[in-house]
Amino acid sequence: MQKNILPYNKELFEEEFKQTLVFKKLENDFDFISFDNDFRISMHRNHYVEARLRYGRPKSYFSAVPFYYLDFLLKENPERIYNLGCGWNIFKKYISTNIIGVGTEDIHSGLFFGDEYSNINSDYIIKHQGFFKSVFSINSIHHYPMENIRNKVTEFASMIAKDGKGFITINLQRIMELSQDVRFKVVNLDFFEEWIRTELYNLPLDYDYEVFDLNFDPENINYFMDGNIRMIIKR
Repeated sequence: MQKNILPYNKELFEEEFKQTLVFKKLENDFDFISFDNDFRISMHRNHYVEARLRYGRPKSYFSAVPFYYLDFLLKENPERIYNLGCGWNIFKKYISTNIIGVGTEDIHSGLFFGDEYSNINSDYIIKHQGFFKSVFSINSIHHYPMENIRNKVTEFASMIAKDGKGFITINLQRIMELSQDVRFKVVNLDFFEEWIRTELYNLPLDYDYEVFDLNFDPENINYFMDGNIRMIIKR
């Protein structure tokens, strides 16, 4: 069963991140920067607005947590980093490396903030085998049932180039809802965690985990865009 590897540590990360230029930029744009261990409010402009209404906060609110994981990509000094399913493409503003957002929203809807348009489907994956030296996908590639999680994580890994890295997060609630297996119709977090850790034990061929971090907090398990299954995959 797959154990956690280098999981997020709020105290250590907050202390270090507050010394960075990225944090200073975030401070200029948002009134409240969260280091709590969920980051749904970082993902998409609509979700950010909804979260402000949910919390009743008149001030702007943003999670810094994704930057903990993105730093594993940045420390390799890549020429470019692709963001698959980029949403509002917010990280492009704060990371000096060339971020290329691949958006899936209708380009005529006013909700397209990407640099390239494409659905991250089977055709896209086949055409991008071993393509990305540095890539991430936060709560975008999780529109499949839980029983397919190993295949989907392996598909994401297959797009990573030799000596490259990829960061992916998946939301448990989304894949649980899409599952057909009766075992996943009743919420049992201990069972879900054991099952996912077992399914994702190791990776095939020349892929490995640099980070493996599951965060099934009962209080936030239903948050729509919290990436509570988090992996840095290296090749």
